[in-house]
Amino acid sequence: MRHLLVSIAVLLVGGVPPANANFFDVPDDHPYSDAIYWLGQQGIVRGYENRSFRPENAISRAEFTKVLTKMLYPSSFIDECISADPVEFLQIPELSFPDVPLDSWFAPYVCAAWINGVVGGYSDGTFKPENGVNFAEASKMIAIGYGLTGIELPDLGEKANAI
Repeated sequence: MRHLLVSIAVLLVGGVPPANANFFDVPDDHPYSDAIYWLGQQGIVRGYENRSFRPENAISRAEFTKVLTKMLYPSSFIDECISADPVEFLQIPELSFPDVPLDSWFAPYVCAAWINGVVGGYSDGTFKPENGVNFAEASKMIAIGYGLTGIELPDLGEKANAI
């Protein structure tokens, strides 16, 4: 699944400089080196504390949501999502997945994606952030996020478009 996200970045980015110095485990000849390099340079991905990216690992729902959300929305919108009063800020109910603690590293990204209809929970009311994201979930999230479905999303006004 990580390959899907990186492939999409390649399509969006086009050519980027080679020589991926961001992550020690992504050699220049890796098939997704350019996209991984670009995502790192843009601050969309940081990798792990030891400067690894682990390009062969599966990506979790929380990780995928973070990457996609950072590509779609300005940081100010993501940062305010949890702290803002939902009634005044966006006129929507408060984020309430029992497995997304509001102080978790991924909560602002889940909030921003959820508010915009990009992610949803499971029938049991959970988000399951540690589960791997499958192709169908990732495709749906990308299609909705980039407005490729014809689904009308909520009008968030100027807050969502502010940079």
